[in-house]
Parts: sequence; C-alpha cells; structure tokens
Amino acid sequence: AKDRYTNPLFGEWHCARASLRMISIDGVTCKGRLLDVTLTIPQGSVVGIMGRSGAGKSSLISLLTGQLCPDSGTVTMAQGPIGYIPQNPDTTLLPHRPVIDSICEFATGDVRAMLESLGLNPEFAYRRPHELSGGQRQRMAIARALIGKPELIIADEAFSALDRDTAAMLEEVLLSTEATVLLVSHDISSLLRLCNHIIVMSAGEAVFSGPVGELHKTDIPEVVE
Repeated sequence: AKDRYTNPLFGEWHCARASLRMISIDGVTCKGRLLDVTLTIPQGSVVGIMGRSGAGKSSLISLLTGQLCPDSGTVTMAQGPIGYIPQNPDTTLLPHRPVIDSICEFATGDVRAMLESLGLNPEFAYRRPHELSGGQRQRMAIARALIGKPELIIADEAFSALDRDTAAMLEEVLLSTEATVLLVSHDISSLLRLCNHIIVMSAGEAVFSGPVGELHKTDIPEVVE
C-alpha cells in the first residue's frame, strides 16, 4: 500500500514509505517525461545529474520533490525536509516581504548563525529582495534551502548564475553536509569534480547510475562528447 506523503515544499503526493534512509526509484514512468526509470541514490552521497536539454533532469527532480507523480512504478524515500536551491533565487524569495519570511517559510532555525556562515550581515534578513544585490539574494536563497537542516538538498543549475566567491562557498557547504545532495548541471567537469555518484539522463531514461569512477567504462554520448 502507498502512503500519502506531505512534502513541505509542494504539498501532497503519493510514494512508498521508506524504511531505509536512501532514495529508490523503481520502474517509474511519467507519460511524456520519464520512461521506466530505476535507480538508487545512496544516503549521504553527492550525486550529479547530467544530460542534454530535455533529457529528463528536471522531470527527475520534479518527481523527487512531489511536483510530478508517477503513472507507474514507486518512489521510496525517507520523509523529511528537502532543501531546494534554484538557478534563479527570485523564484523562492517573496518579493514584497522581508527575506526572513522567505527563509523561514517552511522551516525554522538560527537565522543569524546561518547568514553569518554564508558571509551575510544578519540585519539583511529584514530587507526586501529588491534591496539586496544579486549575490546577496543568491545567498539568501541558499539560507532558505539549508535552514531546516534538510536530509536532501537539491541544487538545480544553482552554480551557473553564481559569482566565483558564492560558488566556492556553496561548494564548501554542500560537500561538508551530511545530507544527500543532488546537483543538476550541464557542467560535466564540475560534476565529476564534486560528486561521488552520477546519474545520466537521456530521452527520459536513466542510462547510467553509479559511482563516478565507473563513467570511464561507458560510451554514453552525453559523457564522452
């Protein structure tokens, strides 16, 4: 039987209740988006999701965050908070409210300590997004994703729009966490450098899922080109 799972970001969806703290996708098909996807994501790993545009990367993330429900197959994952870091921070910051309201929208924690760890003046939490620079908004979006100490962190092309200092800071934060981290990117070299597990998507299928050290044994075009 399936249990109803309330996702703190996107509401309710159905998945199997997890007995192990890992993510398992078994034979999932979402019409027109994903085709018979089966893979396991080990707990605490840093996972890179690569593939060409339209390959199914975003659909896979939508599945894990509850925005997309499978037509068939099962998703098994521990119930807990998900930290989502978008490419564009403005998509997660409430435009007419102090950014502290966005940071604490779904979780609470020590906002002052979090902002200081990200190199921000804690008083900036009481400013509205338009009163902050682009880099400051990016760091506020990261704070929003991390404040609840999530067990799963998803960075969806988050590095592509970051300045060098913010990107380096985010790398350090993600590599030091005990959470499972999913990095979605077109930058293959960065994924190979940061991740210990790789998923390659192509035409809605997971054509590779395994340790990064196994990639050299494949001839997948998305990897070798």
